[in-house]
Amino acid sequence: MGQLLLKARIISEKQLEEALKLQKAEGQRLGSALVKIDAVSEESIITFLSRQYNVPPINLTEFKFDAALMKYISYDVAKRYHVIPLMLAGGNLRIAVADPSNHAAIEDIKFISGMNISIYVAVESMIMDAIERYYPPSEKARKPVESQQVAKRASQAQPEQVGRSLDRSLEELTVVAPAEKADRKGLEQPVEKMLNGMLVNAVKYRASDVHIEPGEDVLRVRFRIDGVLKPVLKLPVEMKDVMASKVKSLFKLDLAEKQMPQSGRLKFRFGADKEIDCRASTFPTQFGEKIVIKVIDRANVEFDIAKLGFDAKQLRNFRAALERGHGIALIAGPIDSGKTTTIYSALIDLNKSGINIMTLEDPIEVNLFGANQTRIKPELGLTYAAALESLLVQDPDIIAVGELKDRATAELAVRAALSGHLIVSTLPANDSAGILTRLINMGIEPFAISSSVSVCVAQRLVRKICDNCRVEQAFDETTLMQIGFPSDIIGTFTCYTGAGCERCHNTGYSGRTAIFEVLPVTAEIQELLMRNPTAAEIKHKAIMLGLATLRRSGIQRVVDGTTSVDEVLRVTFED
Repeated sequence: MGQLLLKARIISEKQLEEALKLQKAEGQRLGSALVKIDAVSEESIITFLSRQYNVPPINLTEFKFDAALMKYISYDVAKRYHVIPLMLAGGNLRIAVADPSNHAAIEDIKFISGMNISIYVAVESMIMDAIERYYPPSEKARKPVESQQVAKRASQAQPEQVGRSLDRSLEELTVVAPAEKADRKGLEQPVEKMLNGMLVNAVKYRASDVHIEPGEDVLRVRFRIDGVLKPVLKLPVEMKDVMASKVKSLFKLDLAEKQMPQSGRLKFRFGADKEIDCRASTFPTQFGEKIVIKVIDRANVEFDIAKLGFDAKQLRNFRAALERGHGIALIAGPIDSGKTTTIYSALIDLNKSGINIMTLEDPIEVNLFGANQTRIKPELGLTYAAALESLLVQDPDIIAVGELKDRATAELAVRAALSGHLIVSTLPANDSAGILTRLINMGIEPFAISSSVSVCVAQRLVRKICDNCRVEQAFDETTLMQIGFPSDIIGTFTCYTGAGCERCHNTGYSGRTAIFEVLPVTAEIQELLMRNPTAAEIKHKAIMLGLATLRRSGIQRVVDGTTSVDEVLRVTFED
């Protein structure tokens, strides 16, 4: 909203900067902060929002409220989202909102009330005053209702319950079976409620992905939490087609297309200060379309290169390669291993006013201030290779390429690096040494690799032990040595794991951190590359030169109490 007001010349850059500081310091809405510093009046904001979002304004000082309508939106939800019910008309609940751009709040209220919503925009102070004036004292005294409890209550549209969560901590998120022989139309409302509930709970439980999987006689829902898929729901298989249609409608996909994969993107506000980016993809399977919704909560992602998980030596080597200003920095790891976070953190670390940063991405994950970002569109011929070739005449200093997918792209990256550009990209490989042999196998000459590649990074994500249920875990000396623990440190530390508790949803883990393997392409490695070595030969040489492998980095996280032995064994392999 601040940028829109600035563009409309309603406020100045100085006023916006001052309001943003106040917003951060006091945790209030930007509109309230602008009013507080006398940059703009509440009435001016309402007029602007009404025009911008084509939503009618309403003056609440002249409105007669019906206290009976307050039952549709609880007191704590009304206060949280700055909304209040106005009237019922034609099956729609009309509400006043302070921020019509907060689509997540509107969807949440639609889900909670079980009704279609029409919105009016009103002055925030008037809304808050009306909430305190017209909600009954008994409602104000009630303990706030958790979102999963709301989901359960709002789902009870039919009498027969069949869905039960497979995890006690998520069991309130259930669905009620449709009446026998219910037609498609009869399923739409409960399915829409369930979809909204899934997204709300995915954000609440920090799930990175929601998997909706049709089987022969059940529709299964799983959340990926801290990198591990966790069963959440079993739904009636009759819901699969309606669920697919609702997802397609929400993400603006082709409703008629069921035989080919599709993907779409949606961004919405969750609560007062969260921006959630969702990407949905559909894929045809034997029993229907499998749907995966990726949920990206920017508030849970920290783009600070010093806090990613590098140890001191690894961080020095990685930064040294980046600060050279030319060469190729390559990052390897499986899907959902944090590669994108590492790249963005590196770019933010390098981002200065005198630097031209350009990126080629598919899709653009984060809007990076000061960078020129381009999304690849292969269907239009804008491949990584085609885009990179054209981009080189744009006078870039630093180029981030989503992936060196093929020989053509890799050759262009090498050429750019040799002509003085810094390239940051990813490459499919198991470890840092495998990055170099992967380039050789793609057809890049070893002398070109040794002259252009400055650093190879492999990474994985490990789950962090839950602080609330941390317990000791005993291992004998032989087992630890077989895993790779140095003999001289065995007995100097304690191994821990998580017992599982309500706070961590009985997983024993809460959150994740990265472990790294950083291989600088030194003179010794360059010399070895000229002999066309295997990945094993490169790794052996690198270890002799002091490389901390993924396994060794994971072991260090066990020693410092961050993660468990089992978790390190899950994501790393023997050296």
